[in-house]
Amino acid sequence: MVTFDLVFALYAFRWLRYPALPIPPKTQQGRPALIQLRPESPEELRKRLRDMSNLELRRFGERARKLSDPKMNLGATAPHIVEVEEARAEWRRRHPPK
Repeated sequence: MVTFDLVFALYAFRWLRYPALPIPPKTQQGRPALIQLRPESPEELRKRLRDMSNLELRRFGERARKLSDPKMNLGATAPHIVEVEEARAEWRRRHPPK
């Protein structure tokens, strides 16, 4: 017979390994979260990307790329596609080809 404690422990382990909802990114040193909930103007986005470190820019680009996938975001990909393009442009500006 399966007890409630065993069922709860199995559920808790599964939740730890595969959480249902992603944990929102923590803000560091007063910086806003990388992915914004409201759409930004292209100028605001470019300014925010210029202020990011290389590591933050890579993380932003990875998250935006994942969110631009229609399977991940249930079809609402237009704002994230713009974010991916702007992040790539900023990365190329910082690291031009040799």
